[in-house]
Amino acid sequence: MFSANGQIFTDLVIVDGSNGGQMRFNSDVTVDFSADGDFAYLTGLDTASTTFTCGIEGGAEAKVTVEVFAADEGGAGMDGDFLLT
Repeated sequence: MFSANGQIFTDLVIVDGSNGGQMRFNSDVTVDFSADGDFAYLTGLDTASTTFTCGIEGGAEAKVTVEVFAADEGGAGMDGDFLLT
């Protein structure tokens, strides 16, 4: 059992970020991030961030912030690279 953005889950769940993107919380306690097309507007050196709040065993919480970088300098609508912080 785990929680994300205040909801408790026992199996796979996909949660929307505070500013776009989706975090997939897997039943094996791994996570995957998908920009889900929400950051296609980024160009050049543009960045954007989105945050997820995760429950930790024992009742503590952790915030996961994903910073998304533009994937190209020409604004071709690519969906960006990302960095977990």
